[in-house]
Amino acid sequence: MDGKDPVKVIRGALSRALVFYYPFAGRLREMAGRKLVVECTGEGVLFIEAEAELSLQQFGDTLHPPFPWMEELLYDVPGSGGVGSLLAGHALEVRRVHLLSPPQSHMSDTVGLVQFMSAAGELARGAEAPSIQPVWQRDRLNARDPPDVFFTHREYDDVPDAKGTLTPLEDKVHHSFFGAAELSTLRSRLPPYLRRCSTFDLLTACLWRCRTIAISPDPNEEIRILTTVEFRRRFNPSLPPGYYGNAAAFSTAITTAGSLRVFS
Repeated sequence: MDGKDPVKVIRGALSRALVFYYPFAGRLREMAGRKLVVECTGEGVLFIEAEAELSLQQFGDTLHPPFPWMEELLYDVPGSGGVGSLLAGHALEVRRVHLLSPPQSHMSDTVGLVQFMSAAGELARGAEAPSIQPVWQRDRLNARDPPDVFFTHREYDDVPDAKGTLTPLEDKVHHSFFGAAELSTLRSRLPPYLRRCSTFDLLTACLWRCRTIAISPDPNEEIRILTTVEFRRRFNPSLPPGYYGNAAAFSTAITTAGSLRVFS
């Protein structure tokens, strides 16, 4: 790539990737009944080139949160109306808009976005087409009409913070402190039948319990944790390879503070 402008290379690759992922180049429109559709207008995405007086070495050996100079690298495009932007150079930033609460993207989830960016990377390196062909096929996830609800969906409960136990985002400190040694220690403390659980489950359970102990709520107070579950392979048959839509659903675990604090 000597002698080539990385911005032109990345911009060209993204333009070509948007041909395959054409809905990303369109616009969301709200129809009757608050139904969102994609208008394939071909308007494309915002693309901004910027320069910074920084080198990659200044970020340190390990690139993990909290990331230095994050606010300087993020760019809000004036007048964009909240449309996500792409910032390209020797570093590439991708921004997208979340329109739900809890936050969730309408057009694709993280897996789909990574698939799109991988395709752009392949095209930047000279490929004629992505190695994984994108699959739109949103009709595979059409909701029943009328809806057929099998159980109460507690993940959508509106839970007021009546006791002031929710910490405002601006009062939180973002820090990374779990490594291989800490994870190994945590796993060794589990009963044998749980030691094959995922790292995500292990950390989530640990932090959920530690936070509950730290805020010392009433033992009978209901405590919950909300996360998302990716379900591409959970269908029978599973969603086709290359499906880049939103294939994630909210899931919640609910118990009492006393139950979380009693285990050792």
